[in-house]
Amino acid sequence: MSHVGQSDADYAPEPTGPIAGGPSCIDALNTGVRGGPDPASVTLEAFGRDIPEA
Repeated sequence: MSHVGQSDADYAPEPTGPIAGGPSCIDALNTGVRGGPDPASVTLEAFGRDIPEA
């Protein structure tokens, strides 16, 4: 059996599960509610850290 000129994609199974939904799975993560800290509170004073020399 020769596979010359054929890629691995020619043998890939059809996707199933959550990845099969494609972009709609990602869109479902958009709840319209922002998470994390208030952007105005993100300052060097609040979150700044010294980075030691390597």
